[in-house]
Parts: sequence; C-alpha cells; structure tokens
Amino acid sequence: MPFDALPEGPRNNSDLLEIARSHIAKGWIQHHYMKDGSVCAVAALSLATGHRYPAKPSEQDRRLAELLVRELPSHGGIVLRCCTSAHFRVRFFNDRRRTRKEDVLAMFDRAIIRQRANEWQLLTGQAGR
Repeated sequence: MPFDALPEGPRNNSDLLEIARSHIAKGWIQHHYMKDGSVCAVAALSLATGHRYPAKPSEQDRRLAELLVRELPSHGGIVLRCCTSAHFRVRFFNDRRRTRKEDVLAMFDRAIIRQRANEWQLLTGQAGR
C-alpha cells in the first residue's frame, strides 16, 4: 500500500513538497484522492508525510498545503481565499475542470522554489534582512 511507506526521517518542507510532486508526476487524478496509481494534490501531500488519511489532514499536511496556496493563481474568488482552509483550496484547485496536471506541477514547483529560498535564508542567517 502506498501509505505504508513512511519517510526515512525528519525532512524539511521543501523535501516533502518534492516527494509529493514526484507522486503527481507519476500519475495525477481529479475528484478522487487516489485511483489506479494516480493521486490528487492532497493525497500526494499525505503520501509525502506518511499520513494515511488525506481526507483528514495531519498538522504537517496542513502546513504543506499553506505553502502551496501561496502559489495558487489569484482567480480563486474572495470567498474561497478567505473562508476555507488551505487544504480545501488545494483540493478545489486540483479538482477544477480547467486545471491540468501541468498546473498542479507548476504550483508545486513554485512552492518548492520559494521554500528552498526561505530555508536557505534561515540556514545562512539571512532571514529578515
């Protein structure tokens, strides 16, 4: 079972996002968490963190979803941006009719780049400058 493989040890957020992205690159699906080896964006987060229930996100899943929503296109509507969880917004974006696999991968790519830069700044002591 895919949810049986737990991460090897503590990983930073950018590593977890890259793992999640790799699951989507192998196979992406809409309107299901997982089917026939394909996964949606929120199931990919759960696979990356080792959490077994994508419908009930872990705290780590929620944190990663927050990083992803910063990279969503801005045409989500005021209610969607203000009144729903990040996890729901990622799922909504994944399942929109006009969303393509490339759009989801691009959202992950942008989040990974931003997170790597943030982690580098923290590592080098340049945060907040």
